[in-house]
Formats: sequence, structure tokens, C-alpha cells
Amino acid sequence: MTTLAVHRHGPTGDVPLVLLHAFPLDSRMYAGLLPHLTDLPTLSVDSPGFGDSPSPADVADALAWTDGPRLEMVARAVLAALDEQGVDRFVLAGTSIGGYVSMRLAALAPERLAGIGLIDTKAAPDPGEARERRERLAVDVLGPPGVSALAPTLGPLLGTTTANDAPGLTDAVAGWAAEATPEGVAFAARAMAARPDSTDDLRALGRRGVAALVLRGAEDSLATGDDALDMADALGTEVLEIASVGHLAPLEAPEAVGGALRDLHERAVGLAREP
Repeated sequence: MTTLAVHRHGPTGDVPLVLLHAFPLDSRMYAGLLPHLTDLPTLSVDSPGFGDSPSPADVADALAWTDGPRLEMVARAVLAALDEQGVDRFVLAGTSIGGYVSMRLAALAPERLAGIGLIDTKAAPDPGEARERRERLAVDVLGPPGVSALAPTLGPLLGTTTANDAPGLTDAVAGWAAEATPEGVAFAARAMAARPDSTDDLRALGRRGVAALVLRGAEDSLATGDDALDMADALGTEVLEIASVGHLAPLEAPEAVGGALRDLHERAVGLAREP
């Protein structure tokens, strides 16, 4: 089967932490986070058309998926990749589009989630104007501009503090985005535009008592404080906000995010072991 690329880090364990990356990056965005999770079993997964994963078309063929660009396809591919790794239950944490995919996976297989971490993301669907922007991006990246069409979208990813104090991260983000495939970017843009409201799926997780983390950067202009509060209310938890950080909190503040994910994993494993 053509499966997504899964990168293993740390020790093996029965309930690993699974990391899903932001758009338009790949699992390399977690390189600075991983040193803060060295004693946790951790898997990072590349989405279709990003990093080391196959194209969206190849993934669709492998899954016999015929419904076009949808985040559900990515969620099903993540589940299939974890099946191939022998992973049953896990703690899932996603940033930005990784959060969207996490919520679609929660709708498909809530019984497999020991915990969920939603970072710089939102449960609400795109409004019409945002959907139109995503479609224009998809058309542009598949045309002559290619992935250079992403350039105007990269600025808002990092907080103002990070952009001013850590210009190397700005360069890293631009470099990773330049390595994305046009097909991967177009699929992801259209899939994000088509995503449904996931609030009810989060409420269902809350009723199940699933361990949860909702985290945002205080300087994130793409996923607002109200967005985070809505998810936290649905899950029955509180928002953890990190100062001086934008839309890529794990990249911008890896130590703080690592501590939050470690706490999430500990809570999730503790709940999983309860009789």
C-alpha cells in the first residue's frame, strides 16, 4: 500500500504521540520540538505531497478514495499509516491544517484517541472569501507560478516577535514551503476550503473524557483567541496561550509547547490505564 511517511523518534511505547504538521510545511517543522520530547514515543507524519510522503493522487489510489480533495482522505491515510506501524491508540497533536486533520480523524475513529492537542487551529469552517482565496492559490500553484505562489501566505505564519528576533526561522519556513509539491499544496488548499464544522466532533470527545490541549500563540492572526475558546469549550478544557508567538507555536516556542504536549501525553496515558 502507498502510505504516508512516518518518522519515529524517541523510545517505543504503547501510546505514542503523533504529530501532524502545518500548511504548507512538513514534519521538519517539529525538529526543534523533538529534543524536548526525547523520552516520549513520538511519530511525525508527512501529509500527501509534503515531505517524504507520496502524492495526493497516489494516496487516493491506495485508499480507493474518489471524493476529491478532502481532509477526511488525509485522516484515513494517517490511520492507515499508523495501522502499518502497529499503532492502535495514540495521542494526536496537530498544528494549523494538522489540527483540521486531527478533528476529521476524531470524527472517524474517536475510540483510537487517547488524547488530542489542537495547536493554532480552529473548528469552524472557512467563510466564502477564504474558500475563494484557497481556490485561487490552488489554481496558481498548478500553473506557471508553481509553489512561488505561496510567498504572500508565509508572512502571517510567524508572530511579529519571532519575525523580528529570529529571522532564521523566516528563512526556514520559506525553504520548507519551496520544497512542497504543487499537487500537495493544491490538494491541501482545496481540502481546507471544503472542511466542515468540527465543533460537534469535539463535543463528542469531551463527553468521552478524552484528554485535551488547546494551545495558541498570542500573536497568531490566523486562528484567533475566540477560535481557541470555542474548541476549548467544546472539549471541556481551557486555552493555553503562549506570549510572543504566532501561528507556528511548536516552531517558535518549542520548549513551552514541548512541556504542554508532555503534560497532555501524561494525562492521556493515565486515563488510558484507568480501570
